[in-house]
Amino acid sequence: MFDGSGTVPVKPKLAEVKRVVARAHGLETADLESQLRIRKYAQPRQLAAYLCRELTDHSYPEIGRAFGDRDHTTILFAYRKIAAQVAHDEKLASQVNDYRHQIHAIAALRWEGEKSLRALVPPAPPKPGRLHPYRRMDSRWWTTEQINTLRNMRADGTPYSLIAERLGRSMAAVENKAGELGIRNPKAAMRSLQVGQMERAA
Repeated sequence: MFDGSGTVPVKPKLAEVKRVVARAHGLETADLESQLRIRKYAQPRQLAAYLCRELTDHSYPEIGRAFGDRDHTTILFAYRKIAAQVAHDEKLASQVNDYRHQIHAIAALRWEGEKSLRALVPPAPPKPGRLHPYRRMDSRWWTTEQINTLRNMRADGTPYSLIAERLGRSMAAVENKAGELGIRNPKAAMRSLQVGQMERAA
């Protein structure tokens, strides 16, 4: 929550700036975007443009588009004019500071609301096909028959994915078991297979 210290967790939006200034002058945001140049609209429009440039990351052309598609030089002129007035007019400076505080407070409330909503939304499930269906680890015991099948298939150079499908195990479990048996390499698997056959023959 915004505590008035000036530290805000998120940048205000252009619409939030315009809304605060317009309401303070008894106007609608559409009035700030209109092409009318009478003082009733021009002064608040320039104040809002100044604050948009000061408080947001938007460029002069972007701010101009938000104010009735005005040219960026118009926004630059408004910014420089209000900046000069604020530097010498304490009453206006206090007014602008009050607008600034209200804008920050609104932005902070929006950020808190968005954060609360994010906390309520469960994480999206993984998209089908993004992960290999046999990539999940499992902890079931390995039978002697499965180990021998793993040795034979690795000796033939069969990919882990196909071995996992054949054994009905996760690919991670197959890779892990192959590492434990020292048969990640097909040649190593062939040697292991030959040793096993010699031991059984003896």
